[in-house]
Order: sequence, then C-alpha cells, then structure tokens
Amino acid sequence: MSKFKFKNYFKRKLPHMQREGFVLALTIRLNFTLPRHIIESIKLLQQYNDTKELDEEENEVNELKRKKHRENFEKYDNFLARHKNPINLLEPIYLNTIKETLFFMDGDKYRLIAFCVMSNHVHILLKPLKLNEKSYHPLSTIIFSFKRHTSGAFTELPHYVQPFWQEEYYDHVIRNEKDYFNQLNYILNNPVKAGLVEDYNDWPGVYVMNLDDIFL
Repeated sequence: MSKFKFKNYFKRKLPHMQREGFVLALTIRLNFTLPRHIIESIKLLQQYNDTKELDEEENEVNELKRKKHRENFEKYDNFLARHKNPINLLEPIYLNTIKETLFFMDGDKYRLIAFCVMSNHVHILLKPLKLNEKSYHPLSTIIFSFKRHTSGAFTELPHYVQPFWQEEYYDHVIRNEKDYFNQLNYILNNPVKAGLVEDYNDWPGVYVMNLDDIFL
C-alpha cells in the first residue's frame, strides 16, 4: 500500500490520525536530538493519540486524559521554544520559504487556517481538501510536500543538515469546537507565551485566516 494513500490511521514511531473532513493541528520541527525526559513526554502523547476512535464525550475521565495530553504537549513545546539551534527559521531566507510553501498549497491540498513559525519548529492548523469524490488529500502527502519544497530550497545554506526536518511530526485531530479554538489560540499565542512578544500580531511568523471565514 502506498505511503501516500489516504489512511484514517497509520503508525511509524508515532501514531498518526486523519479523519475525512476534520481539521488537523500539526507541529513540525527541525532535525535534532531530544533529551530523554522530553522523549518520555512524547511517548505519553503517543498513548493518548493511539486510540483509533474519536471520543468527543465530555466526561470526567476524558477531561482528565485531555488535561494530561495538554500538559505533556506543553512540556514538549516549551522545550522547543527554549532549545538553541544553529538554524533559526525566523531568519528571512527560511521564514519566507516556509510561508510561500504553506500558502502555495492553500486551496489545493488544504485550507490553511493558521500557522506560527518559531525558531526551530512550525505549528500549523489546516483542513485537508478533497482529492477526488472518494477521498481527501492524505496527511502524509501534505507533510511530504512541505518538507520537500522547503528543505530543497535550503540545501546550499550554512548549517544545512540532512534530513533538515525531523522525520516524525506531531498531529492532532480537532474533535469539537472547543478543541478547535483552544488549538487556534495556542498556535497564535505561542510566541506570546514564550515571552517573545506581547501581541501575536507583532510576531513575523504568525498567520491566521480572516476571522470572518473561520470554520470547523
């Protein structure tokens, strides 16, 4: 089976889920080694995502699971925000290429809702579009296209390493309206939470679609 065929669920080192017509929150990072305690947090994220059924029920058990999931993701994301890397994705040569690539696929493979480029990782909120009458653009194709177009433009730059991007990435299926706006706010305010700016509008790596067009 082709790795680019639409799959509701597939697993490499981490599990990945996609549901037809659902919005996805993604985190893609540069290729560097993580410390053990962060790897353990990612394993806990994996345990949460390694459920093939979407559970939208609002009950005490599910809310506790979601709270633990948020705590572990924030631990992972906070580490990324502090990690120093020779490559800074906010430098114009990197940032402009990342933006151009994300916008290039908008309206073709997905609807781009929001993104935030940090120094060593990128948060993206998007909704895959239909590939044909029977299927949607696979998440694997979207990720592959993003990585290929961006890293291909960076090969001659200083500090380039191959692979440029970490092979694995983090993805989260948006389960309901509350989850949607939590993820959107988290992405937009990532640099604010990191103490880098007071307002996300002042961050050069932030984009959000017209708020009148925000959708689930």
